[in-house]
Amino acid sequence: MTENDLNKLYNRKENYIDSKLKTLDKDVRRMQSNLLEMIMSDYAGKFDVKPDGTLKVTQKNMRLVTEIEALMDRFNKLFQQSKLKRMANDMLKITEYSKDYYAGMGYSSELLGSIEEGMGFVSKGIGITDKGNIIKGSYLDSLSQNAEIRKGLKDYVINSVASGKGYNDYLKGFKELVVGKRGTKGVLQKYYSQFAYDSFNQVDASINKHYADELQLEYFIYAGGIIDTTRPFCRKRAGKVFSVKETRKWKCDPDLIGKPKGAKCDDSYNPLIERGKWRCRHSIRYISEEMAFKRRPELKTIK
Repeated sequence: MTENDLNKLYNRKENYIDSKLKTLDKDVRRMQSNLLEMIMSDYAGKFDVKPDGTLKVTQKNMRLVTEIEALMDRFNKLFQQSKLKRMANDMLKITEYSKDYYAGMGYSSELLGSIEEGMGFVSKGIGITDKGNIIKGSYLDSLSQNAEIRKGLKDYVINSVASGKGYNDYLKGFKELVVGKRGTKGVLQKYYSQFAYDSFNQVDASINKHYADELQLEYFIYAGGIIDTTRPFCRKRAGKVFSVKETRKWKCDPDLIGKPKGAKCDDSYNPLIERGKWRCRHSIRYISEEMAFKRRPELKTIK
């Protein structure tokens, strides 16, 4: 198979991930609307209001803060869990695309099949069973609890009641908090941006690292282009070939973001999984020794 054919196989997987991320973003926007509707229809109208239209500072209004928990539990069951299950199954399908790529490199279906059988750690790491159920205490289960969102909503209610906010302003603020306003993201978009969107690329990286370890592949392309928001760490690596050994020094790169405060190196950093860290668009594309040496001959001398 030619290098061009391999590129097509690799791009098929990248296009799949991009399409699923777009689907997830649409799901998140719909869920935000669902959450706002629940708040407006089942919750916001319960508060006592003064004749002048401001919220009363009463024990009843303060007690209503705790009802956010029950509302979020219902939201999770009605709208979120099904979307998270679909997200998990979409992630697991990345294995099929990766298998096709390594088959294109010339590895036998028998060998790749045996490697694929050892991929149980992927579904366990995501937190979904063979029957498609979320595992209690897993990453997906934790994600579904929306801890930061719950706290943000409760803080908003407490502050609104304590300050005697006008009821109409209270409703308007709730809407802007949940679904955002022009130029700002809603509460679920921010949450998923922080915790979920990176998961696709990290699962992909874990799957490919497993294949590479089993196939003893020691070289890769830091795949992906450069855009205006590309970080310096990725900008100087994009499209270039590296050895796995070289990545051991990346933890001390001055351009690596998210290091512990005051530290020159990040000893917890896993370069082959995290790449440029959160929201990184680049990926680790493993290639043969022959292809690596052809693109970068000096790799032959790197120990």
